[in-house]
Amino acid sequence: FLFVKKESKVVPVVVKNNVSLAPQYILTRKPVVNPSSVVVFAPSYILSGIDTVYTKNVVVKDLKDTAAFSVTLEDIEGASFHDNKVKVTYFVEEFTENSIMIPVKGIGFPANQFLLSFPTEVKLSYFVGLSNYSDIKETDFQVSVSYEDLINSKSKIHKVRLTKYPATVRNIRISPEDVDCLIEKK
Repeated sequence: FLFVKKESKVVPVVVKNNVSLAPQYILTRKPVVNPSSVVVFAPSYILSGIDTVYTKNVVVKDLKDTAAFSVTLEDIEGASFHDNKVKVTYFVEEFTENSIMIPVKGIGFPANQFLLSFPTEVKLSYFVGLSNYSDIKETDFQVSVSYEDLINSKSKIHKVRLTKYPATVRNIRISPEDVDCLIEKK
């Protein structure tokens, strides 16, 4: 028998998953792993190469509701875990689509200049969970064109950038994506 002293360290758990949602459903946030990290025991030469512990693959089809699963951790040769299972929770809800008009904002302009865009507003379409639908406001979004991009370009037509949006929306689409821009002096 050969005995080797084991050491320990805490490492994060990463979920391997193959989860598909039913049509018209979205994940409202990232899956939550509990515990989010585990204690790994191994000889130091093995432990030094372990930065992450993965779960076994979670396979779920057509998920329609929030659900929690007990998932086993993948084995690592020569190592053991304090706990070899974690709980993974998927937060799922039905979604709807919404559209709003957002003004195009100039970013980084000198105090004596401002952006004049045509059109002055763009249409944002997005998916949002039903529980968050009424919480979304126009002020939660920002689309912009930067001063630096305008002065470094030979074209007057620029792609607008989505620079602010709520974490609860998905699949954001901008129409039109390009606007005609002028720099106006005050």
